[in-house]
Amino acid sequence: MDKTANLIDELKKKLGVETDVDLARALTVDKSTVSSWRNRGNVPERYLAILKGESHQTVLTPPIKWGQYEEFAFRLALFRFAKAKGLAAQGTSYGEVYMQFNKHAGFWLLMRQAQKDLALKIDDQTGVMDTAFALLIHDDIEAGEAATARDLEILNALKISQV
Repeated sequence: MDKTANLIDELKKKLGVETDVDLARALTVDKSTVSSWRNRGNVPERYLAILKGESHQTVLTPPIKWGQYEEFAFRLALFRFAKAKGLAAQGTSYGEVYMQFNKHAGFWLLMRQAQKDLALKIDDQTGVMDTAFALLIHDDIEAGEAATARDLEILNALKISQV
């Protein structure tokens, strides 16, 4: 296996995805981008920075205009983030709540998970974006605290990886 293929596989492992298409979604790039990296034999340095442990926030900063898929994933991630942080903020002072919301890097982990969940729900059940989104919101509400615990685990994974 060549060096570029190894780097792409390392990125997949780091971001918890299996396919090139999933990697493209996680990095919020077009699905043909990863293929072009393979053809050129080069992965851009800004994506390699993720492997070096540098912040991936600059890589995953939302573009000025997203497509429908990213917009729905963003809405789902925002819903999950607000629920998770809302429970974490109960009974704390204004300053503590502000600090929790000010440390928003974990949001992008929830965004990546929302993208995966949407893709699976579309493929497995509906084939329609807004229906998949509605079903995922419904599933999260039905799951209650279990869904919130799942999202808090994702947010806490960021803290663990930064230690």
